[in-house]
Amino acid sequence: FAAPGSGMWQYLKNTLSFFLMYMIKTLVSFVVAYFLYRRIWGHRAFTIIFYLPCLVSPIVLANVWKKMLESSGVVATIAGMLGIEYNNPLTSASTAMTTILIYSFWVGFGVSLLVFVGAMNRIPGEILEAARIDGCNTVQEFFRIILPLAWETLSTMLLLTLMSIFTASGPILFFTRGNFETKTLSFYIFMETYNGTYNYPTAVGMFFTVIALPIVVLGRWLMNKVSEVEY
Repeated sequence: FAAPGSGMWQYLKNTLSFFLMYMIKTLVSFVVAYFLYRRIWGHRAFTIIFYLPCLVSPIVLANVWKKMLESSGVVATIAGMLGIEYNNPLTSASTAMTTILIYSFWVGFGVSLLVFVGAMNRIPGEILEAARIDGCNTVQEFFRIILPLAWETLSTMLLLTLMSIFTASGPILFFTRGNFETKTLSFYIFMETYNGTYNYPTAVGMFFTVIALPIVVLGRWLMNKVSEVEY
């Protein structure tokens, strides 16, 4: 961190950006899973949109996303038709990281939804029916019934995300190869190892492991403090 031009602060910032995005994605996917569980209007279309990335090869999705954003891609063509000046967001330091974060957010949605919807489907219908008879509305049902009964699954997903606090990353190699200020800690370690440097990347990994261990233990302790509801 003290060496001039080492870039370690930038790598850490990008890594924490991915981590924060994954935490938000986990919480958002839980809320979306509830609406899919309630079978709202258009839930079939939303299911296809969210699950489609899980059915297509990751390299295919990344390649389609990259081609769409190129200067001769679909987005550039539409912008030209509208008279808007367009620059590839993957080739600018001010937009490349945000673009990869948006892509990673969408692609990783399906798995969490599958887990959360499965957890909600296990909740006995009699409990929800009794709550509705007592006058429970949608908001109360979500916070007082669904969330407590599915907390074990949600806390597990949050804990798994917390464990990746210093290893969170995205398809950096394919999109930018680490250029335009998009390197993360894990990508930095990968590239250093790929280029034949082993000792320093190992020290970096051990350093962040030591820092992450108490964070994960504390996070697990806090999640276990929440009262579990059995059914």
